[in-house]
Amino acid sequence: MKNKNLTILSTIFVGLIIFTVYLYQKDNIFLNNTISKDCKGIGQSSTLAQVNSIESKKNQYVSASKDIFGQSTQGGEQIDYSLNDQLIIKEQIFYGETGKSEASYYLSEGKVFYFIKKNTEYINSIYQDQSGAVKKVELKEFYFNSNQELCYWYFDKVLQTNDQDTKELIDYLLSGL
Repeated sequence: MKNKNLTILSTIFVGLIIFTVYLYQKDNIFLNNTISKDCKGIGQSSTLAQVNSIESKKNQYVSASKDIFGQSTQGGEQIDYSLNDQLIIKEQIFYGETGKSEASYYLSEGKVFYFIKKNTEYINSIYQDQSGAVKKVELKEFYFNSNQELCYWYFDKVLQTNDQDTKELIDYLLSGL
């Protein structure tokens, strides 16, 4: 009888753990319990649909490019895409000896609603191998509400915590717009 009760308790305990992990992954109830109510309507699929719509019209925008120096070892480039003097997309690429970093800001009514950052690390230094063979790629995606407050972010498609370090990083990244 004692073994039967222990088995039942163990099964319930394991079930609770699985259920908790499921809720954590599905609804992110622990990670985003401080998310602003302005973020409740922000969805990954609707935001990406908006980004795809903007990208499909990219050739209709006025573009202006400039070189960026001093932010990476090999320099960089920035391209601003505008429509009716309103910034729609800001793309930046920074080159380094061991990789490159690409960032794209998507704006609506002058505010960023989506930001994506892709870091590519080369197998060898660009001085050793000019092919730029890739060792690894990291992808970070950030979703914002209409007040340009961070709602959610993903690292390689995995939902992450909106901690203080992330908020400070976002403040820094958005400060240059």
